[in-house]
Amino acid sequence: QKAVNRALRWLASVQNENGSWGKPTGGFEGHPAHTGLALLVFLAHGETPLSEKYGKTVQTAMRWLANYANSDKMSGFTGKRHMGAYSHGIATYAISESYAMTKIPTMQTAMEKAIAIIIDGQQSGGGFDYGYGKNDRWDMSVVSWQVQAMKAAKVAGSTNPGLQNGIRSAIRFLKGPACNASGGTFGYSGKSGKSGGS
Repeated sequence: QKAVNRALRWLASVQNENGSWGKPTGGFEGHPAHTGLALLVFLAHGETPLSEKYGKTVQTAMRWLANYANSDKMSGFTGKRHMGAYSHGIATYAISESYAMTKIPTMQTAMEKAIAIIIDGQQSGGGFDYGYGKNDRWDMSVVSWQVQAMKAAKVAGSTNPGLQNGIRSAIRFLKGPACNASGGTFGYSGKSGKSGGS
């Protein structure tokens, strides 16, 4: 617990003034993935905007992520070849957990907008690739963050009509031959019908 407390204090001390973490990227004064991961740490510790010690830290981080989800720059950022899909999955995961814990309406709006991009970016076979590319290449680490985000959004009560099918499609993908490698391992990346290194 002492180690956790030190980590929380440090994260709070390096938070940007606008509530984000990380260096400016993609037209944002902060980084969606860094902000999402840091906020998830506080949420996992039970911190909310009402917390005595870290309430402001959580509140400003949630506000920054809500602004990210509502920004007209978001679509351009998520389309970046490498980091866009990673970052957006992580940010959506944190946004969804924020709404689940607080039920703040602005976080619900942010969650629905963010999860829609993930669902729209899913490949026909259920996987995901860099920049939400609709091709036959998939990337397991990208897939994993999107699945986690979809699960969190479902638990939080997302009303997106495509969410349930998106989750089911991802499960079929993960169980299917394109991804489930021999020996119970999963490929890191590959094309439909093939599996890359585990």
